[in-house]
Amino acid sequence: MNPVRAVKEFLVAPPPDALWPVFSDTDRMNRAINFDPVVYDDPPEGAVTRVAHSKMLGFLPSSWNEPPYEFVAGRYYRIRRAMHGGPFLRYSFGVDLSPEAGGTRVALALEIEPRNAFFGWLAGKAAPAQLEKIAVGLGGFADSVAAGSRAVFPSARKAPRVNRTHLSKVLARMAERTEPAVLESIRSFLVSAADPDVLGMRPFALADAWKLDRVAVLRAFLHGSREGLFDLRWEILCPNCRVPKAGFSALADLDAKAHCGTCEITFDGEFDRNVEVRFSVHPSVRKAVHADFCIGSPAKASHRALQIPLGPRETRTVEATLENRRYYFRTLKGSSRRALLPHPDASASFELRAEPLDFEFRFKPGPVSLTLVNPSEEPVWAVVDREHWSDLGATAAFVTTQQDFRDLFSSEVLAPGQSVAIQNMAILFTDLKDSTATYTRIGDAKAYSLVRRHFEILIGALRAHNGGVVKTIGDAVMAAFSVADDAASAAVAIQAAIAAHNAERPPGEPEIVVKLGLHAGPAIAVTMNDLLDYFGTTVNTAARVQSTSEGGDIVLTGTVLESPGVRELLERDGGTLARFRAGLKGLADDYPLWRFTPKSATIV
Repeated sequence: MNPVRAVKEFLVAPPPDALWPVFSDTDRMNRAINFDPVVYDDPPEGAVTRVAHSKMLGFLPSSWNEPPYEFVAGRYYRIRRAMHGGPFLRYSFGVDLSPEAGGTRVALALEIEPRNAFFGWLAGKAAPAQLEKIAVGLGGFADSVAAGSRAVFPSARKAPRVNRTHLSKVLARMAERTEPAVLESIRSFLVSAADPDVLGMRPFALADAWKLDRVAVLRAFLHGSREGLFDLRWEILCPNCRVPKAGFSALADLDAKAHCGTCEITFDGEFDRNVEVRFSVHPSVRKAVHADFCIGSPAKASHRALQIPLGPRETRTVEATLENRRYYFRTLKGSSRRALLPHPDASASFELRAEPLDFEFRFKPGPVSLTLVNPSEEPVWAVVDREHWSDLGATAAFVTTQQDFRDLFSSEVLAPGQSVAIQNMAILFTDLKDSTATYTRIGDAKAYSLVRRHFEILIGALRAHNGGVVKTIGDAVMAAFSVADDAASAAVAIQAAIAAHNAERPPGEPEIVVKLGLHAGPAIAVTMNDLLDYFGTTVNTAARVQSTSEGGDIVLTGTVLESPGVRELLERDGGTLARFRAGLKGLADDYPLWRFTPKSATIV
């Protein structure tokens, strides 16, 4: 029998790059269009194709082999399914996006190969109707994108059963520490969103959709977890496919190593890369049921520029757009990969061979022509991934350095003997200058009040700049941040707040003078003295750097100074920056350092 083909084209206002994140989210799209859920069997070890079960054309029970989607981000995606029994042999569907007249021409194509003439007649009737249903749904999504809607996909078709009384009580308890707009967005979402959307929620992704501050939303979810509104879970994502491969309800249960059967790799869980926190609505508020509508959605691989199947000895040329950033070329199975580096003088057309090679490729950012070659006798899937992880995930490194997290979840620690790597974090150390002399001069009671006020200032600045106290050692504080510019911002804010306190202090009360040092680099998260702590050369260096501070200044290493955003921050303050060298005990006799004296915090 000849295949039955149906095609449809239409124009929409948004450009392809604005539509791609929505149109490629086939899981949410299929659910919104009211297709039936799909049940997937676990694939064999190392396999990229799995068996799926659902209904074809909305009413025919079917099962099929579900391979990965073929796609080039921003341009097209296609899926080809081999059916198991039933009326059809094969089913293919694709979406192409082409820029036109400032918007996008959307081309839909559906192809069904029937088993006999009767089913061919049936497919001829059903295929255009299904394509029209998809077109209407996509058109509605495009209108929502054009209008800047907070919710592109519609809410649950059937109102979910929500314990509204309990929800209201919990939100009322959260009101003191949570912004009203955040609370209202959470309330509205929990009572209207479809079940899959209230399971495994990512607070940064929701904050972007709600057009609210990311950290404010994260803090609300953390407080909500303590109040019984959410269940918190730590997920370890595969560094290749970036799909969660292990999940834990407590850090103490987290295993530092995980395995991805699809990619055939074992990898470490790194706090700042592939361990993130997700939240699900608590069953006492709403009993949500998980359902998959498309497990291979291209949107679930948002870091991927292309994913192309290559048969044995096959060569294909594809057009794609590569940004001015680092990429990696690899196949879906295995950890071998090659770096693709941007360079303005490189070629916009080159060949990539799916075989182990240890040299780098250079490309000219923008539209490129890639010739993909499979030299083997086995089929492969060629992929090009962006190096950087999506910033939609609230990583463990970011979450666990938040003061709110350390206040609310002080018992959340790693198992004894367990350690987790962090590729980069910033460590801040402070100490009160001449505190011993101050105690002697004014007495312990007054000195304690002064020290307590100093801690209040520090914690307030840390909380406001996405950091948190790791521990106190007498009058000294060790604090941690996931990025250096937050640490530098907190340091400037601390010295400014201390200067303001000193300017307003009562006559006769001693000044508070804080010594402060910063360093950034790799570290190890561990449990020490029943607290989540950090260990390594970066921590030791930061402590030694603080010892060179004179008080009222900020001493930082070149690593911090050259981190994104730090120089610009210091320039905006307008203070003085001077380079010097100092001996750091146990590390170096002549270590290069920078002393910054904030203009906003000059102590007279």
